[in-house]
Parts: sequence; structure tokens; C-alpha cells
Amino acid sequence: MAYKEGGQVNKYIKKIYNGKNLTGKSVLCIGSGLGANAKFLRSLGASVSTIDIDSTVNPDILCDVRDYEFEKHSYDIILCLNVLQFLLIKDIKKILPKILNSGRIIFIQMFDSPVVSWINEQLDDFKVLKYEKWKKLDLRPRPHTHTLVFWGLKKE
Repeated sequence: MAYKEGGQVNKYIKKIYNGKNLTGKSVLCIGSGLGANAKFLRSLGASVSTIDIDSTVNPDILCDVRDYEFEKHSYDIILCLNVLQFLLIKDIKKILPKILNSGRIIFIQMFDSPVVSWINEQLDDFKVLKYEKWKKLDLRPRPHTHTLVFWGLKKE
């Protein structure tokens, strides 16, 4: 059974590549979670590597993102969705430049915080394809609202 497309980032990727097959494209999913994005991208032919600190989600690379050895320009696409908000600001400032130097198209999503302004200042070498902020209602553990920030970036 084919994977049903889901998620905002998958729609942006299809739009950027005009719905074409991603055969030959390398993708890194940081904080792969349950693997829905990786599964979708593999269904389009991409070579996907997943990295996560949680062994129960069976990542390709079991590693804390702070310890991962990023190589410059090594991925066509990098997804870093809902990972950065779990790091200290000093760690974000250390790891984000490595992420930005490793990918050609990068998607980042995190909770809004004071570090968002700093991130925006780091994007001089990128065309911002998409920048959004929105409020999300979370019912667990108790009802509350938080603001998410999303960037779609392309190396110029």
C-alpha cells in the first residue's frame, strides 16, 4: 500500500521539486520520530537517513544531534522538525550553523522562543521559501496553546 501524503513539509517538498521523483536526492531527517516524513520521501525515491536519540523509533543513526558529525553540503534536503526546542540556546547556536552548511534545502520547525530572532539572522545565504508562525492547541497533558515557527530554506 502506498504511503498517503501527509504533513505540510511534504507538500512543500513536492512543490519545490514540481512533483518529480526524488531519485538521487539525499535526505536527512533529524528527530525522525515515527518516520512518516522519511517514509513519504522514500516513496518518492529519495535516499533517506534518519537520526534520533530514541532507539525505540529505529533510526538509521542512533545519536544525539549535538554529537552528529555533519559534513558540508552533504544533503539535498534536511528536515529538522520539532527538535531544536528541546535543546539549550547555546546548543542551538552551536548546531544550527552545522545544519545550515550541510543542506541545500532545509526545513526547520520549532516552538517560538527568543532564539527565533537569532535564527533569522543566520539566514543570509538562503532564500526563505516559507516562513510561518501559527498557534497550535495541545490537549496533553492539559489544554494549552503554543506558537510554532516554520522555515523552508533554499541555499542560494
